[in-house]
Amino acid sequence: MPVTVSTTTTKPTGVAFFHESSAENLAINEAIHTWTMSQPGLNSHNVTSPNADTRIATLVFDTLENYTNWNSNRAQLADQLTRVAYNKAHNIISVVHETVT
Repeated sequence: MPVTVSTTTTKPTGVAFFHESSAENLAINEAIHTWTMSQPGLNSHNVTSPNADTRIATLVFDTLENYTNWNSNRAQLADQLTRVAYNKAHNIISVVHETVT
């Protein structure tokens, strides 16, 4: 069963998203993206920005197992932990919506 996961991330006006805050953080974000794109079962990845303070990332995995593995492994990546700490420090909020079809 495919899994679609959409993460809506919002930031306060005047605060930079992680990848926009420094060249180092852009490189970290690109490394996370490259790692994500190499994960088994990832069928698609799309990011939209409906406004300057919101980003929506939508990923589709072929199975619940592949999605669960990606999610668990990502949570342990040093780069991801750096991004999460930045977001917490700057009141950037992410809401995840998962759909299994």
